[in-house]
Amino acid sequence: MGVAYGKTSWIEDVTQTSPANFNNMENGIFLANAPLVSSLPVSPVHGQEIAYIADATAGTIWNLIYNSVTGKWHYKGGAPLYAEVANGGNGVNVGAYADLGTPGPALTFPFAGDYVVSYGFCAYISNMGNANPVARMAPRIGNVGPDDQDSVVAAPGFTVPAGQQHMHSDARSRKITVTSAVGINMRYSASGANIPLVDNRWLSILPVKVG
Repeated sequence: MGVAYGKTSWIEDVTQTSPANFNNMENGIFLANAPLVSSLPVSPVHGQEIAYIADATAGTIWNLIYNSVTGKWHYKGGAPLYAEVANGGNGVNVGAYADLGTPGPALTFPFAGDYVVSYGFCAYISNMGNANPVARMAPRIGNVGPDDQDSVVAAPGFTVPAGQQHMHSDARSRKITVTSAVGINMRYSASGANIPLVDNRWLSILPVKVG
């Protein structure tokens, strides 16, 4: 399977029906069928396609094709890896980023490479005595981050009067490059007099080129 398929010009009564020729045909058929795999092939060839099982439990499969120019597997199709924390009422610490009482959502990049990561959440901000209260969600990748520049921000843009509650939701997508298989975990921060609550937190990952 590590050898690229070479088309044979068959000549009647001349070309031998040898094991080598039949193996060549079998290899070509196998490569063209994009076999279902749970790991990247060790010795891929240009144009080889696979159906990679990204999440067996969720049934997520990525269609990938190998490009020898980049030395990477390029994404052709398939659903993203997805994680969600839909429970309500998790309070966000004012100040530094931290996990919530119910952490996450979290996922793992299965390979080194480039990915498009999307994430979003909903924040409930009430009884805030200061102007422009803010709740943030940002990714911690491995042991790096989070950072405000990478955050999703829930901010009403005004002082929320006592006895009232403002609900704000937001989401964003960004390209992330990782150098190894590593985890990504969403963490939270807030500014203001009172602690906002967050809900409906979600995270998704799609590959661009990996391996």
